[in-house]
Amino acid sequence: MVDFYLEKSQLAEYQLLITSFLMLQVLAAYIIIPFTKHVYRLPKQVVQKMKYKLYTVAVPLTSIGVLAIWFIMEYFVALGFSYNYYILGGFIALPCYFYTINVMELIKNHKERIVISISFFGFFINVILILFLIQPYQVLGVLLSVCITQWIVLICFKCYSKFS
Repeated sequence: MVDFYLEKSQLAEYQLLITSFLMLQVLAAYIIIPFTKHVYRLPKQVVQKMKYKLYTVAVPLTSIGVLAIWFIMEYFVALGFSYNYYILGGFIALPCYFYTINVMELIKNHKERIVISISFFGFFINVILILFLIQPYQVLGVLLSVCITQWIVLICFKCYSKFS
């Protein structure tokens, strides 16, 4: 959809920016990967402590990552985006730090269908939001739709974990 609505130059800029923030999201998984077997083996209280430690580093890591992305994209690539794009990108990356272990717990408990359902729900929300926001706001609209979707997905995972 982004390819259809944006001009080639805007699409290239968007792809550079979103790829950078996707790498920042993946950092949450890279932090957790060494502890995957522990999530599957340890009692819930210990896993909860792991969550809190990940929550503690989420904002500092995301902030440093956003500053690094901003510096690279503005001084080396010269995208020319305002700081709002980068702040929004930080808010895109942040929820992953808060739901990654919840996803692992669901998989541990053989609730893969829940993970897939929430992911598909997020996909459809994102598509709908992009349709509404891309024409009036262009790249910013796409980033806004991804951001809203990430926070909705976070809320879904947290609500499921709390009420199941």
